[in-house]
Amino acid sequence: MGSGKGKKGDPGRSPGVAPKGEKGDSGTVGPVGLLGQIGQKGQKGHPGPPGLPGES
Repeated sequence: MGSGKGKKGDPGRSPGVAPKGEKGDSGTVGPVGLLGQIGQKGQKGHPGPPGLPGES
C-alpha cells in the first residue's frame, strides 16, 4: 500500500567552506644574546677626613 510519494532526496550539502589549514608551528625563538653584565655602581667615596683646625 505504498502511497505514491517517493522518498525525499537527501538535501544537498551547502557548499562547505574548506577547513582552514592548521597554523604552522611558530619558529623557535633564537637564543637571546647575553646581556653584558651591568657595571656596578661605584661605591660612595669615603667621607674626607674631618678638617683640622687651621694652624696659622
